Amino acid sequence: ARRTLSPPRYNLGRVFYHGLLGQRANRRNARLLFEKAAKRREKCAQAALGYMYEKGEGRCEGDLKTDYNHAKRYYGMAANQGCERSAFNLGHLFEKGLVITENDVVRYALAKQWYERAEALGYARAE
Repeated sequence: ARRTLSPPRYNLGRVFYHGLLGQRANRRNARLLFEKAAKRREKCAQAALGYMYEKGEGRCEGDLKTDYNHAKRYYGMAANQGCERSAFNLGHLFEKGLVITENDVVRYALAKQWYERAEALGYARAE
């Protein structure tokens, strides 16, 4: 099997997100690059978008509202591809009631499910 390097759009998105290599941090450009990479099923980009939406960095600059439903969507995409941290973050969203569920029983069951998935994938914080 051929091993590939991290996808270029995701890496360039990281450059803009963190302000690396002499670039100023630009969350809008980072988000746009992560979105392009996420459409190509790049789990790291999906996880990054989940984080940006959870923390209120996913929308255009100046609009810092959080969007937990978008965070859930992107974390779910990444977790279903084996991203352990995204599985953990999904558990957190459910545990804290940041996404809507039928009731608390369902909410805690989903939180437990995602924490267990994170642990099974090897995420140490989930243990």
